[in-house]
Amino acid sequence: MYGIPALPTAGMTPSGRAPMELPKQVIRIGEQALWSSVNFSGQPAVAATSHRMFATQLGQQGAGFPGPLSISETNLKEGGRVPGGYAYDVYAVALHPNFYGKAAAVNVGSVDVPEMTYYNIKLLQSHGVLVWDFLQVQVEIAPIELIGGGGGVFGAVSTNAAAATRAALNSGSGQIWAYRQHPVILPSNATFSMLLNFGSGAPAIGQPLAVNQGGGPGGAVLAACDLSVRCCLLGRFQSAIAIG
Repeated sequence: MYGIPALPTAGMTPSGRAPMELPKQVIRIGEQALWSSVNFSGQPAVAATSHRMFATQLGQQGAGFPGPLSISETNLKEGGRVPGGYAYDVYAVALHPNFYGKAAAVNVGSVDVPEMTYYNIKLLQSHGVLVWDFLQVQVEIAPIELIGGGGGVFGAVSTNAAAATRAALNSGSGQIWAYRQHPVILPSNATFSMLLNFGSGAPAIGQPLAVNQGGGPGGAVLAACDLSVRCCLLGRFQSAIAIG
């Protein structure tokens, strides 16, 4: 039924079952994350606007940041290019919002007021859309509400004896948007970026709210509330290595 041992099966030759020559190259595969960020400061109006990520490289100023981008904002060595000139297969996308605030009275560090943190995260989820940009072609990925596993703003809030409230909130959307069957392939010679687009109904980011340290309304107004959004691509690169 399966042929005589040591003899080729009907329709096949020995060379068809086992190649008689050595390969000319091997493929090296590695997994790596690529990330880029965009910053919003000074309560900017974002209704019907588009903001580009993966276009500003490490050590260069841009994307709304006041200074050069550091490793926490991006790891691209060249804007819009996969490092090393490799082809890169994207299997998942993650989006991480960061909150920065300053009190009105004094120029202090981050003020983690629950209302302002919730406001910025929910604004991003409700009005933001993530888009691939390949120069001549743009492909919408999904609304930010769906980047991950669902919506909402969740976390922990604590209040001390002086009625000062602090909160640690996240988007509650899970960690990634996964391409379950077909990854996005970025060729080694392609230029790419991603757009964070907002709908026409989006309010200004970090719009001041009167909140007190107890978590309720009627307190001091925040002077500024900045939002930084970091997008991470999770995937693998491939490179051919000639041998022989």
